[in-house]
Amino acid sequence: MGRGMEHWHPDPSFYYQTGAGPVMDMGPYYLTMLVNLIGPVRRIQATATSGQSERLITAEGPKKGTRFKVGTPTSVLSLLDFACGATVTFGASWDVYRHSNHPIEIHGTKGSLRLPDPDTFGGLVARSDAGKPWDQIDTSALPYGAVNWPVNAPDRANYRMLGLADLARSVIERRAPRASGDLALHVLEVMEAILRAAESGTAQVVPGTITQPNEIGEDEAKSLMA
Repeated sequence: MGRGMEHWHPDPSFYYQTGAGPVMDMGPYYLTMLVNLIGPVRRIQATATSGQSERLITAEGPKKGTRFKVGTPTSVLSLLDFACGATVTFGASWDVYRHSNHPIEIHGTKGSLRLPDPDTFGGLVARSDAGKPWDQIDTSALPYGAVNWPVNAPDRANYRMLGLADLARSVIERRAPRASGDLALHVLEVMEAILRAAESGTAQVVPGTITQPNEIGEDEAKSLMA
């Protein structure tokens, strides 16, 4: 959730048209993490709106002070039913000035998890076992958790080459890569179903399914780093 792009992007109108919007722009990070953690999505309900019909560009550039029309929902709330039986609420908005929500929270029969922003790597993972106080785990000492970006003044972890390294190894090992085309297609179908459900007002079934990717253990992560 955020305020959108017009305060920093000199020509942001394309973010607000059909094929873009907060679900299509940011959804791949969050939904891919959820599919990796929980498995494929099978059914979706949703609602959507736009906080403004026009947006004012305040970023520096030749279009500063001009307005553009919004052509896609900028606030979407959805309910995702996963094949395993889990139910997750997924929201994405560019109509929010400030919030206190954690990027991802997952609640189960034995406790709860707080997870960091999946737009990058690393961050704090918090766990509460059966309602106990949160136990925070700093991932900065783990593979792919150390801050390394931006290069000159690192303030976050960014190891997006991990998917490419796993792809190369999958070719050698004759197995499916974790960041596969099938996974990308499933996440895209989930995002399209969210928008269809919001527009039509009816629940949408996600076509097809995928195999949940295997986790990367610490030893494998270290070897991929090498």
